[in-house]
Amino acid sequence: MVSVFLICNNDYWLSIYAIENLLKNSGGVELELLVIVNGEDKRIIQYLSTIIDSKKYLNLITVGIVENEDSLEKLFLEAKGEYICLFNPYTIVNQHWLMDLVYYNYNIQNSGISAIYYGLNNNKFKPLISHNDEFINVWQTNDNIVSGVFLFKKDFLQQPIYQEQDIIDYFTKNGYLNYYIPTQNSIKII
Repeated sequence: MVSVFLICNNDYWLSIYAIENLLKNSGGVELELLVIVNGEDKRIIQYLSTIIDSKKYLNLITVGIVENEDSLEKLFLEAKGEYICLFNPYTIVNQHWLMDLVYYNYNIQNSGISAIYYGLNNNKFKPLISHNDEFINVWQTNDNIVSGVFLFKKDFLQQPIYQEQDIIDYFTKNGYLNYYIPTQNSIKII
């Protein structure tokens, strides 16, 4: 199971659009959606409360809601998934985005963060070795730093880290391979 972290602010309609898109295109991977709701517009809480009961997305196991936080701490404490996915609420993804992230992260040796790039990619196309000693092509940056929608194994962190940039720095400094998967891209709508 994957724990998808999402931070929603006052953009109710954009948040709903992004949530529907991420759930519809997840490729059937079981997930829990853990959401921080900031701002005065709390309609998103009502929406999230009804989505699990609707059974519209059978792969959605649970929804967790935390109000008015600026760190990921409470989401990490609540997360039950083997993987953590940080998802920007203003992102549109393609079909099977989550299945592809998990596939690459699971199959590439020493995977840190597998990510989906926003927009066009200008990084190096580079083969990395799989657990079966086969090459898998990915996009890798010169500095091993990625951004966008990204996923990593929860138990790779020795302790929970609560800021996105600190997570990227942790995986980079500890010798993990961070990369963009070649099968997906995304669009940031704000």
